[in-house]
Amino acid sequence: MAASTSPPTGNVSIIGVLPQTEWQSPSRTKYCQYQDCGAKFGLFSSKTNCRRCGIVLCSKCACNFSCISGHYDDKPQIVCLTCLEHIERQKMMMNRAAAMKTEWSPQQRQDKNDNVSAPSGIQHDREIRPLEKEKCVYQQTEEEPEQTKDVFLKTSEEIEKRGNKRNVNPNNVEEIHNKITTEIGEKIVSSNPNEKERQNTVNLIKKDIHTETLHHNDKHAGKDDVTRIIGSSSNEKKRTLQEKPATTKALIDELFRESDELQEQVRESREEQARLGAQLQQSNDGRDSLCDQLRADADALRARVVELGRERDELQEQVRDSCKNGGGTKNNVCYSSVDGLDCRPLELLAANSVPDGCSVLSVKCGSPDLSIDVREKKLMDRMALVRLREKKLLAVARKLRAKNDELNELELKLVLSVKSCEAKVKDGSCCSVAVRDASTSPLCLTDVTTEISPHSTFDSTQLELLCATEAYRDLFYQNILEDAVTAEVGGATGIQYPVGETALERTLQMSQEVECLLGDNGNSTSVGPCDVNGSPFSDEEKKLRERKIQAFRRLEKAMEALS
Repeated sequence: MAASTSPPTGNVSIIGVLPQTEWQSPSRTKYCQYQDCGAKFGLFSSKTNCRRCGIVLCSKCACNFSCISGHYDDKPQIVCLTCLEHIERQKMMMNRAAAMKTEWSPQQRQDKNDNVSAPSGIQHDREIRPLEKEKCVYQQTEEEPEQTKDVFLKTSEEIEKRGNKRNVNPNNVEEIHNKITTEIGEKIVSSNPNEKERQNTVNLIKKDIHTETLHHNDKHAGKDDVTRIIGSSSNEKKRTLQEKPATTKALIDELFRESDELQEQVRESREEQARLGAQLQQSNDGRDSLCDQLRADADALRARVVELGRERDELQEQVRDSCKNGGGTKNNVCYSSVDGLDCRPLELLAANSVPDGCSVLSVKCGSPDLSIDVREKKLMDRMALVRLREKKLLAVARKLRAKNDELNELELKLVLSVKSCEAKVKDGSCCSVAVRDASTSPLCLTDVTTEISPHSTFDSTQLELLCATEAYRDLFYQNILEDAVTAEVGGATGIQYPVGETALERTLQMSQEVECLLGDNGNSTSVGPCDVNGSPFSDEEKKLRERKIQAFRRLEKAMEALS
């Protein structure tokens, strides 16, 4: 007997396969073209074309398939997941169409073979032979109904039992069919004398069952592959969808946390700004109080200088009157001329402050001891006053310098804090509120810069103190020179002030002159070991000279601090 005439699926071609000339060029493709993959190809990345649609795939999106029927000599090829589903669907449709075709019965195939083997038979034989064969078969079935009935019932029950199960193993089905057909063949062979014909029938049934089993296996294998691919893609999509809310929530939490941190930093910056503003206000108040105190001290010094000048003028007038009344008598106490008297206001003040008898005695009788004592007393008082004023001036200058440094530091800190606050507010989430608060705040950058104006009041007060100290320095220097001139032999030299660009330079030059005049190694005769009369200086006079030098050095330090 011939085999089944059902057409094999391998002879049918899969539709939708593009030729290689229409494929995408892998060398020009930089990204994977499969759906939403979009993976970028690197230097060592592998890429290939789908053998059905021609797109360029990465290694993850490419899947190996057994074969594409009717193409590429039925060899294994690489396709994408979408094309794999299309190919499996087409194979399932082809298998279903092949299964729906009716197969010829064994008797019809036998008749066909007989007609082919005896083409020259007469028409009568062709018509009678099928009737006789049908009669024989009918008689055989009537004679042995009980023998085949049990076998077919058992077969139908076994097939129904196995068919109700969803997960059918193709190997088990094939074994069951082989076992059943073997049993049926044995029964028929044992009961039917025509053993050869029965054996052929059994073999034919085995072949048909084997063909159906192969069709069933192909169909289930394709379904399993498609189901596995669809399940993997659906699981991946589900996992992606499940991970997206968690990722979004984490990002939202991170944004909220960063927003809270920025708000906390803005709050701290505002508190720091308020604290620095309070310190700046306190420093401004202290500066104003110190400026008022310095202004008062400067006014007092200026009044004192005016008062000393007035006293000097009065003393000069008194000296002139006394010289006129005395008939122009010259001695060592009252000087040799009116010009010399004009240059000694402190000594005349000391002489004027003693009682009348003593002054007359000192002027007329020329008692040097009394005049020296009075002058020493006045000079000591004056030096004490000068020392006190110097201490006050130095203390005020130090305070002013410290306050000035502190104000500069506070100003720098405030400007830096305002700038950092503005930068943080611009980067933060609540920038509009922060900028509005910063713009309406009384301690913003523009107000601070306008409030911290140049210290005009401080500069004017310092200038007044410098002028007063310079006037006092000139007066003290004039007194020292007057003493030196009166002690000179022939003493009629004029007073010459040093010439310098600044007050500090003039003060340094004056200090050098004073040290030369009053020191032990000076060129003047007054600074030698003896006075005009040749007698050595007493200890009190040496102490007085040393005090003058120290006082002028303190004046030099005060001028340096004020400059």
